[in-house]
Amino acid sequence: MASLASPALVGRDTPLRLLIGALTCPPAVIQVQGEAGIGKTSLVRAAIEPLTSPDRTVLIGHCHQIREPFPYGPVFDALRHVAAALPERDLLNPVTGALRGYLPELAGHLPPAPSPPPMGDPRAERHHLFRAVHALLGAAGMVVLVVEDLHWADDGTRDLLRFLTDQPPEGLALVVTFRREELPVPGLPFGHAYRRSPGVRSEVISLTPLDVEGVRRLAGALLASPPVWRSPPSCTSVRRGCRS
Repeated sequence: MASLASPALVGRDTPLRLLIGALTCPPAVIQVQGEAGIGKTSLVRAAIEPLTSPDRTVLIGHCHQIREPFPYGPVFDALRHVAAALPERDLLNPVTGALRGYLPELAGHLPPAPSPPPMGDPRAERHHLFRAVHALLGAAGMVVLVVEDLHWADDGTRDLLRFLTDQPPEGLALVVTFRREELPVPGLPFGHAYRRSPGVRSEVISLTPLDVEGVRRLAGALLASPPVWRSPPSCTSVRRGCRS
C-alpha cells in the first residue's frame, strides 16, 4: 500500500523558521503543541534534518501510552545515543557516573559510580541523578534533545525536564511535543508553571489545521502532481449539462 505521508512540509513555513531559529540559538526551550496528527513530528524532523552535523548531536526520545511508564524512560532512551559526542571519561564530571546503572550502553564512557547519598534518601538520589543528566548533556556540547508526546510522560520525566529547563546547559536546545488537551494538568506540559531563565530562548509553537490553500498544496504533494483545485459547478452549468 502506498504511503500517504506528504513528501514535503506544507503550510508550516513560519513555524519552521521559528523552530530552526530557536534550535540554532541555544540554550533554548521549545514547546510544540497541537492535536493528534496535525504534524508536530513532521515539523520537528524538518527542522532538525538540516542541522545534523559532526558539531551538533540530535537525541530523540518518545513517551508511550502505557499503564506504568518507566521513570525518565524517554530521556534515557535518547541519551543512549550520546556516546559519540562525549569527551574522554576522565574529563567528565564524576557525578555522571550515577547514570551507569541506567545507561549500560555508556558504561565504558562514564566514570565510576559515585557513592550513594547517605541514608538512601530518595530525594537526594533523584537530585544526584538529575545533576548527572545535566552534566552529561553539558559535556556533549551542542545538543538538540527532542521528547515526543510529553502528554504521556510520567511524573519523573516531567520533573527531570523541568530541572533541565531551570538552567539548561549552554549548548542544549530542548524540544517537547504534546497535545495540550491530553496533559494531566491543562496548559502545563512540565507539570507546573515554566518560567524562562535569563539568557534562555523560549518559544511556544502552536500548530493549527491547514487553511484551504494549505490543503490544496498538500493534496498536490501527496498526488505528486501540480496542485489542482476546481470550484464546484454552478447551478447554471449543471442545468445546461442536463439539457444536452
